[in-house]
Amino acid sequence: MAWGMTTQSDGKFWPILFIKDFKMASKNAGDFSGQLVLTACDLVLAGDTNGIISGNVKIVGGLNGEINFINTEDESILLQIIPKNEYDSNSPKINLLNSIHFFENALGSHSFRIGEEQKYVLQTDEGDFHVAGGTILLGTNSSKAAISMYPSSMVQIHGADLDVDGNVYANNISSDKKIKKNIKNSSACALDIIKKIKHKEFDKIDDGKHYNIGYIAQDMEKIDPNFVIKRPADKKRKIEERYYINELPIIATLSKAIQEQQEQINKLQSKIEKLEARRR
Repeated sequence: MAWGMTTQSDGKFWPILFIKDFKMASKNAGDFSGQLVLTACDLVLAGDTNGIISGNVKIVGGLNGEINFINTEDESILLQIIPKNEYDSNSPKINLLNSIHFFENALGSHSFRIGEEQKYVLQTDEGDFHVAGGTILLGTNSSKAAISMYPSSMVQIHGADLDVDGNVYANNISSDKKIKKNIKNSSACALDIIKKIKHKEFDKIDDGKHYNIGYIAQDMEKIDPNFVIKRPADKKRKIEERYYINELPIIATLSKAIQEQQEQINKLQSKIEKLEARRR
């Protein structure tokens, strides 16, 4: 069986739509097979509801030139291929199960996104990785994961505490002998340094708490620049410069001041004992 055209010049028949390799089963078996072949032209389905159905999947076109693979049981979209069009700034793109998307951004980069609205994971071919509304889990209790990071700028954590079940190692808190040179006993008068520290009370804007005793980092920097750590500004990421107290140099100064004060106490105690001995 075939449908086609016959050329007038030679009377030759050219099959366009025909059944190939058709096989009929034995009598009453109800089994048959074959191929419906279309040649020399495209199959065009007019309208946005007509399509091809196989099992529970319907393949149908869309108003913007897309092709949709639809679950006929619940009308959900299993796969959607959308060509470049003026109505979608993220086209061309591919959608899977209505929640997995491959698309081209307006500026030409490409993205892979899982999820919708406020909960999603987004990866771009420019090296960006975004997680919104979920949890990043690396490893499990039984299968640990190692993390190595080489950030190009400061890593920020907004709006939450950092809970670490283990030790934190950082260069600014390391006091290993191997990273030092020109080591000798300190000649600084720690008591004179401590006397310069101005203790303030204030209300902190970030957490709304009142602090009865605290430091102003800019004041501490004037006493010793090592008493503070400055976060540099980053205009691109809208990060302002901010000062932080560097506790270790302050602790070292306090411990030396205690030693100096104890030495003074010992000298005074010795003088007192000598005076009491004379009175006897």
